[in-house]
Amino acid sequence: MNRPGWAAGNSLALIVAGDAIRAAESYDAKPEAAALLHVEYASLPNEAPVVIPATLSIAENSPHNTSVGTVTASDPDAGQTLFFSITGGNTNSAFSIDGTTGEITVNNSSQLDFETIPQYVLTVTATDDGPDMLSDSALITIDVDNFNINAPSPFTFRGMGDVPYSSGVYDDLAADLAAVSSGDEFFIHVGDIKSGSTSCSQSVYNNVSDLLKTSLIPVFIVPGDNEWNDCPNPDTAWKHWEKHFTHFEDNWDHGFHVTRHSVRPENFAFVENGVLFIGINLVGGDVHDAAEWTQRMTEDANWVNQNFNAFGNQVTTSVVFGHAFPDPNGGAREQFAQDFVAASQAFDKPILYLMGDKHNWKMDTPYDDAPKVTRIIVDKGVPSIRVTVTHDVNNPFDINR
Repeated sequence: MNRPGWAAGNSLALIVAGDAIRAAESYDAKPEAAALLHVEYASLPNEAPVVIPATLSIAENSPHNTSVGTVTASDPDAGQTLFFSITGGNTNSAFSIDGTTGEITVNNSSQLDFETIPQYVLTVTATDDGPDMLSDSALITIDVDNFNINAPSPFTFRGMGDVPYSSGVYDDLAADLAAVSSGDEFFIHVGDIKSGSTSCSQSVYNNVSDLLKTSLIPVFIVPGDNEWNDCPNPDTAWKHWEKHFTHFEDNWDHGFHVTRHSVRPENFAFVENGVLFIGINLVGGDVHDAAEWTQRMTEDANWVNQNFNAFGNQVTTSVVFGHAFPDPNGGAREQFAQDFVAASQAFDKPILYLMGDKHNWKMDTPYDDAPKVTRIIVDKGVPSIRVTVTHDVNNPFDINR
């Protein structure tokens, strides 16, 4: 101390003024008596973050955006933010990482094939936002689990539609229902139990119902327009359909755990042998009630999406039954079609949409934005087709017609 009267232990008050002038004043506010101080300050050096190596796993063919795990990292410098990136080993961009949280998710599900690449070793880098933006990297190993080790066995069902269009076809339909093979699990009728010109009297519904009940295996059915909205009195026709065909599969003793839509009980869903089956009320023909039609499109879409979300991680495939084609580019079913395409993209597994209405056979992939959806239009009448879900990602559906 070089001021008179100052010695070690005296109290000081350091005042930093806003005019950038630094002054040291004594307790009695006499600057001339204040001690001269030499103050030095220095910031602590930035330290690099630390990334912890880890081993994670993911099932092959897992859908886009499936979470794999989160990278753990820390930074000795309090208050700094880390940014994560994958800087190596990410073949064909199989994975992506959230730059803020470090969560790794599936980016390209087609690359998750145990037989091709059973393991990925990613280099993950965490960079801080301090001076010089220091970083650290670690290896994150991702094992691809072989889903096919315990893959379900193939599952076979029969499909028909637009039948019987007259009583003259009854015998042919009865013969087809009786000609089941070992392994055929159920029939699905995709609507139009009569022609457009046939009467909508209750006797027609009763006759077809009795005929379908002769099947040796359960029969599921979804509505068609000929027996509902194209009838002269759609409300009466619908009451006939509900009376004779709602919960139709319950006429057989079966082991399928079927759930029904709470609002539209004609819509059903069940999982069997690794396959998610969904039936919806999606008819062609006349828009008999615009408000009902719009509401039904929303409810159908919600039903499909609800079941995709609930069972997507438990199945390899889905089969959706409807009467008419959902076209996302226009028409009365455009609203549902757009929602269906979006749901199919998120499901990210093979989907078969089995329909009738058009009367002539067709098998194609109708959606450019959802290439994993296959459409089948069944021929009018019988014989029915035999569909086997193979669980093979490259050839999921084997068709015999």
